[in-house]
Amino acid sequence: MTTTEAPLRPRLPDWLKVPMPGGPRYIELKQLMRDSQLHTVCEEARCPNIGECWERSAATFMILGDICTRACAYCAVTTGRPGTLDLGEPFRLAATVKRMGLKYCVITSVNRDDLPDGGAGIFSACIKQVLNHNIESVERVFNRVRPKGDYRQSLELLRQVKDIDPDMPTKSGIIVGMGETVDEVKQTMADLRAVDCDLLTIGHIDSEDDYNRALARLGEILRADVGTPERGERDHLIDLLEAYEEPRGDVGLLSIPAAIEFHMRRLGLTPEDLAPLMGSRKAAAAVLSGEMDITMPMARALHKYWGIPAEILLQDPPSEAEKGITTKVHVSVDALGNPLRFILTGGQKHDITQAQGLIADHAGEYVIADKGYDSREFRQYILERGMRPVIPPRSNRKEPQAYDACLYRERHLVECFINKIKHYRRVFSRFEKLDARYLGFLHFTAALIWLR
Repeated sequence: MTTTEAPLRPRLPDWLKVPMPGGPRYIELKQLMRDSQLHTVCEEARCPNIGECWERSAATFMILGDICTRACAYCAVTTGRPGTLDLGEPFRLAATVKRMGLKYCVITSVNRDDLPDGGAGIFSACIKQVLNHNIESVERVFNRVRPKGDYRQSLELLRQVKDIDPDMPTKSGIIVGMGETVDEVKQTMADLRAVDCDLLTIGHIDSEDDYNRALARLGEILRADVGTPERGERDHLIDLLEAYEEPRGDVGLLSIPAAIEFHMRRLGLTPEDLAPLMGSRKAAAAVLSGEMDITMPMARALHKYWGIPAEILLQDPPSEAEKGITTKVHVSVDALGNPLRFILTGGQKHDITQAQGLIADHAGEYVIADKGYDSREFRQYILERGMRPVIPPRSNRKEPQAYDACLYRERHLVECFINKIKHYRRVFSRFEKLDARYLGFLHFTAALIWLR
């Protein structure tokens, strides 16, 4: 029997090594994720930079669970059969972002091929600011890197996003170091630009032997002398890079000043053009520097004249006074989440006062409502109409009241519908001051959602 010694893997250079995580902010953030029952790609993909990022309170949330239905070669996330969809995840995510005091956050997800919509409903309930879809690799090695993906389908997705909403910023990313050539990288960049992709990030795989060769080749191109073939390749690469947005070194892209600057460049405007919408040059300068928050009148002006979506500008929910809302929207939905009835009342009106009106003339087997609708009179009204109430008892109720806790989970359909109508700027921003007109737009929005 003969034996051969495998060559030793070269040690990583010192500049590529990072300290073990364990700082105070890291420990605090990790406990927060466990308490909130949330996942991060930092942990699930075993990112080596987790200690540095978490110590700066920077984390990338991962939704739709922690089990992926695919097995991409570059990813360390666990592959398997996912469990039940967690419909409460968007709400816990929002609460965690608020608790952390974040003005922006980055959200990714596992693939959920087991779901009819692939998890799009949960995704849209979490975030709707910048759409990112990473193409991940050049076309030649794409199937090796993403065996269940399709290069052209990824490009088509980015193209369709621009067809639906030309103002929606789109972003993609590729990973180098997996056997691709410089020409193939340039072709992928050109393909992305052809579908009007606004932003591009390029990362690398440190553990691949090809990365060293790619790095050496890139060094040759960047140090090339005038008149050499490498110099021509460098100039071509620079031209492609300049076709994208100017480089940004952090995730501040989603800040309000960055959003305004993005649309200023898109429209060919200057800070001088911003001043009339902000009220003065001083206010415009303060908004662009981040020293001043956007007010509701400013957001309305930017939406009206520049077409900037209100959701981008209003990072924090506007107050009742800012929105001008003097009414509360009461809504009932069917078992599919489609709206059945709207009722508008004064903002301080209690939910129970409109309970009977919401289900009048409706037939069904159950009426599911939260504890705000727990009253003896309303329960009796439901029973008289041949239906059964599924309402948890109030904490101060003296007589215990049983209810089907499993069936009560379906109440999320109301929350999901409310979230859907908030995606329509005219409803979300409360442009209509008259209740009758606002109710009309609510019904129009509901019709669109129903038809879809």
